[in-house]
Amino acid sequence: MKRFIICAVICLFTFIPSVLRADYYIEKYAATFEALKNSPDVNVTLDITYNVSNDYKDSGFKFVGNSTVSGLSVVDREGNTLSCKYDYLEETKITWHFEPVRTGKKQVIVKFTLKNCITGNLSENSFAAPWVGVFKVPVYNAEYRFIFPSGYSADSVKVSDPKCRRLSGMVILTQDILIIKKFGVKFKPGFVVNNLSFLWKIMSEKDKKNILITFIFFCIFIFSFVYQFYYRIRYGEWPKGNGGDSGGCGGCGGCGGCGGCGG
Repeated sequence: MKRFIICAVICLFTFIPSVLRADYYIEKYAATFEALKNSPDVNVTLDITYNVSNDYKDSGFKFVGNSTVSGLSVVDREGNTLSCKYDYLEETKITWHFEPVRTGKKQVIVKFTLKNCITGNLSENSFAAPWVGVFKVPVYNAEYRFIFPSGYSADSVKVSDPKCRRLSGMVILTQDILIIKKFGVKFKPGFVVNNLSFLWKIMSEKDKKNILITFIFFCIFIFSFVYQFYYRIRYGEWPKGNGGDSGGCGGCGGCGGCGGCGG
């Protein structure tokens, strides 16, 4: 037991310095979600200030869940346009690039629209961003903000964390050190009808495309089956392919059924 404790202490002291030694951190972070009137879409602004120390940093990224992204743009503090892109992976990943920074600060302002991220009906709507506070480096002076559409007045608002504050036309959560990584609101009445299922919401764009392709092939299969069954009833035999009953690309199930097709 004593030997185990000594080994654990040695491992701990070996691990801690690598964790504490951060070559950069996020000095300030503000995530603003602006709901659009009569729309399930939300305009998003991520204002990120990096503090770099003896490192080489020329890019950044953020995963933003599984929603579709449109209208992406990134600028720095001076308003210079930065190169950026998004990729639909297991989650949607946004990436941006800037002039290398070795020591100093770099502010980037990322703007985009998240599609179909407000769900519910006219009785109640909800919005959730479980990804908003997930970073691989320490984050300080963080703020999440959800802004209701102009002219909308909520009768009741439920928030994802009791530290959220409800102000005029918005909900805010501030943190000196980012600990709360999720942010969401539910409010009554709703202003949009968007009853997407939970499974559809959490699916990535890649998963949705795969489902669509599978559905198309399923429809082709059903159509082929119905056609052959109809042919059998009408003519008293199954339809024959160009190669007869047992060869080529026809009677045995086409390409792959009895071997590869040739030509």
